[in-house]
Amino acid sequence: MIKGSLVTLRMYRSFDEVVEVFDAFNTMEIRAITDHTELYHPNNLRGDFEKNGLWSKDKGTLLIVNHQDEKLGTISFSRSTEQEVQIGYRIYAGKDRNKGYMTQALRLFSSYLFETIPFITRLSLLTAEDNVPSRKLAEKCGYRQEGMLRNAYFYRGKICNWVIYGLLREEVE
Repeated sequence: MIKGSLVTLRMYRSFDEVVEVFDAFNTMEIRAITDHTELYHPNNLRGDFEKNGLWSKDKGTLLIVNHQDEKLGTISFSRSTEQEVQIGYRIYAGKDRNKGYMTQALRLFSSYLFETIPFITRLSLLTAEDNVPSRKLAEKCGYRQEGMLRNAYFYRGKICNWVIYGLLREEVE
């Protein structure tokens, strides 16, 4: 577990927790306008969960929980290259946004990855160009905008741009 003053990042304890998190993720009524609209079935992760608890040297997902162990969201990584790891994150319910949870989670996770994965020199993340809260979060956590992938994905009925953010090892707090 990785503990902060607001949140704890921890592994899934059971496949039932995976199902619970996917149920929250798939509830459209609690998603922000910046969230994706795709639905996911937890069975897509059953094999990975049974094999390694959704954590390996090349990719992993942790739950973000508060001090009452209520599930707030997830944060994950996947190795892009030998030197780079890409991060993804999500707070599920709107009521849990803008409380500093993800700011702390991203800072803790970024530091943890640099401390535990040798040879990586950078972390990166992609966010939708119009997802201003996610862009501000990245910048607040020390990530720098590095570029844009134009017309890179289909989102809510339109072709959109990804904004690329990066954090170098020597820039992490």
